[in-house]
Amino acid sequence: MARTLVLFAALILSLAAAYFSFSHLNKAIAVQKTNVELLENIDRLKSDTRKTEDIITKQTDVKETNELTKSAKETELRTLLGQIAASEAELPRRQEKIARQEAEIKDYDETVAEIQDILKDVDATTPEEIEAAINQLQQDKLAVDKELEEVQTAVAAAEESVASKEQSLDRVNRTLSDRRDGIVRNTSESTVTAVNPDWGFAVVGAGRAQGMSADQPLLVKRGNTYIARLAIVSLEENQLIADIVPDSLAPGARVLPGDRVIVQRANR
Repeated sequence: MARTLVLFAALILSLAAAYFSFSHLNKAIAVQKTNVELLENIDRLKSDTRKTEDIITKQTDVKETNELTKSAKETELRTLLGQIAASEAELPRRQEKIARQEAEIKDYDETVAEIQDILKDVDATTPEEIEAAINQLQQDKLAVDKELEEVQTAVAAAEESVASKEQSLDRVNRTLSDRRDGIVRNTSESTVTAVNPDWGFAVVGAGRAQGMSADQPLLVKRGNTYIARLAIVSLEENQLIADIVPDSLAPGARVLPGDRVIVQRANR
């Protein structure tokens, strides 16, 4: 009986050990399974992480490419805007050049029309006839130019002759004017207003206002007779003082107030 109990206890212990071993085994298996799942999740997460990193890298590359493309487009846009501005600045010069070319074309057309009109009068059609007509026109032009030069030379000589005659006429006019002024001065009479016989001078009622100058010699006359000469010593605006020139008095005559005074002519 005791042996049976021992065997039963041993069996119980074996079963318990087996149970605990099986339980621990299941737990180990569960833990191992969990570890495997964790490893798989980690691998999956790593794979997802790599994929995400690849996507981010691609997106970064795309972004950088887009930024480079944007920068290139902006540079291209600035270049185009600069070209447009340059073209707009160049436009007035081009328009001016076109206007000049149009004017030159117009002048050319007018010249051609004139040549055609001239050739119509000379009755030239072939190139040889046109060349001969042009040569003839050139000769005619040379002849006309020579004739014009001769006429211009004659005109210049005539103008020179006229200028010389005008100069001579001016000299004659000046001479006549001087003589006329001399005549006026000689025919312009003044009057002796006072006489100082002791000091030998006379006061005459004429001065600068009447055209007198200090270097003019004066004559005193009574009626139609000249009785003395005067030399101006003081000239004022409307009167003068003059010395009676010694030995100029006519015999028995003396200068008196009221006597007439004129400017002595150079040849008197």
